[in-house]
Amino acid sequence: MSLSRSLFVFSAAAIVATAPAYASHPNDFANVLPPLMQARDTVPAEKMFLKDANSSGRNQLLYLYEMASLYRMAGNTEKSIELFKAADAVAHDYEGKAVVSAGASMGQVGATLTNDSLLTWEGAVYDKVMSRTLNAMNFLAKQDLESAQVEVKKAEEYQSQERDRIQKAVAKGEQKDQKAAETAPAALGSNYNEMYSFARNVRNSYENAFTYYLSSQIYSAQGHADDAFIDIARAYELAPQVPAIQTAYLDMAARAKRETEVAEMKARLGVAPEFQFPDRSRTGTVVVLFEAGFVPPMSEVSINLPVSGQLFTMAFPIYNNFKFAAPALLVQTPGGAQTTTKVVDMRQLAVKSLQERMPSILTRSTLGAVAKIQAQKEVKKQFGFFGGLAASIASKLVTVADLRSWLSLPAEMQSAQFALQPGPTELTLTAYDWTEKVAMDVAPGSYTFVMVKAVPGFKAIRTVSLAPPQAPVAVAQAGS
Repeated sequence: MSLSRSLFVFSAAAIVATAPAYASHPNDFANVLPPLMQARDTVPAEKMFLKDANSSGRNQLLYLYEMASLYRMAGNTEKSIELFKAADAVAHDYEGKAVVSAGASMGQVGATLTNDSLLTWEGAVYDKVMSRTLNAMNFLAKQDLESAQVEVKKAEEYQSQERDRIQKAVAKGEQKDQKAAETAPAALGSNYNEMYSFARNVRNSYENAFTYYLSSQIYSAQGHADDAFIDIARAYELAPQVPAIQTAYLDMAARAKRETEVAEMKARLGVAPEFQFPDRSRTGTVVVLFEAGFVPPMSEVSINLPVSGQLFTMAFPIYNNFKFAAPALLVQTPGGAQTTTKVVDMRQLAVKSLQERMPSILTRSTLGAVAKIQAQKEVKKQFGFFGGLAASIASKLVTVADLRSWLSLPAEMQSAQFALQPGPTELTLTAYDWTEKVAMDVAPGSYTFVMVKAVPGFKAIRTVSLAPPQAPVAVAQAGS
């Protein structure tokens, strides 16, 4: 088949086949959410996502993430763990295929004539980090601290690998993404200025203070004071202004007997030098982990850009609804009120990730525009007015933005830490439009995690009480 005839066939086929192929993932997600929120019903989500999650299609990783998160919301921890593990395997498989094959190259070329939605969704590094972090919370809910710690370490490994990759690229003079990300708004006009400003103070999209914070709390619950301090220090480096991290840093520095760090943090926070945390052998530690809201979906913006001497309308993904306020969780205790504070804002990481990807999206869109303009010219030359019209319509149909993203991620991860006196007690939790009482029995030296996932009209609360860590048993030496 000649090139011109192939282009005509492509144009005509696109008219009848394109719209269903570009069904919006945000719309699909919005449709499966109400049954889950109202009745913990995952069947609609399974019908929408599970078949592709179990296949090797272009949306496999995305749907594995979505279903794993939705099962968590529904309280099906075992199924969530299973799918998060499957997602990790798929993500590693994609990394192993990073060397572009001939088939992959053809797929990229095809995407310039069609749409980024036809490319395999491989997720951003922040997705992979959060998948392991949320799975760690799954294991925490099962009181399996060893497995939880393994998951957090996998999350930290993703961050370390990305950091090393970027450092190597910089050393070789190959890292141009940052400069390109900064200049991309000039090409796209003012559409992205407000969005980029929202993530202005985020240095990259992959470092996640909450992962290190969670790891430090798990280590602390196990009695590993030195390891706990190392990870809370990493969290503090990323987010030194976060009250929850400051409190945990001061606590864990004291537990690890880091007197210098304790004194420095007290001075930094304006805490009296004589301040001491309650005796941990006589009180219980409560850590509240609050997942607030959902990350926003992307929407589409159309921009006219000059291509090959003429204006061409291109569609790009953009975040518009990113400034909504996620409430803090109010925790009423017998000793007073506590409030969770934001440890990481996933909206900012999502926006930063899109900003980092924008140069490559712009490049592909421009190449696609050139190909489509040439296709229209060739088809019109060979098939006249109606051929040109068909090509023009097909071009408009395929010029749409890729709006796929992991939408069941929380908008914010928040936390609070405090001590409680031993014995039966009750906490009162309030957020959004609900209030819930949580009963617990606090043992001296114990750790209690209260994990809350909430959005307007929905809440899921899990309480995990852990016995005090066992002190190492001395082993008698022979002859002693």
